[in-house]
Amino acid sequence: MGWPIDVVQGMAIVAAIAKLPDGAEKTAALRQLQQHEAHAIRVAAGELLAKKGADHYGHST
Repeated sequence: MGWPIDVVQGMAIVAAIAKLPDGAEKTAALRQLQQHEAHAIRVAAGELLAKKGADHYGHST
């Protein structure tokens, strides 16, 4: 990212990653974003990771 704490750019990256097929690279990217300086980006990345661990009914798999 051009500016590491650019929240708008970071959220755009999270949205783009969300569209990727599930896989090790997607998980690694989301885990890395959980360390971001901006709280909103950490939360968004964490929510996507949590959704990956749940089925379409919201139950853990």
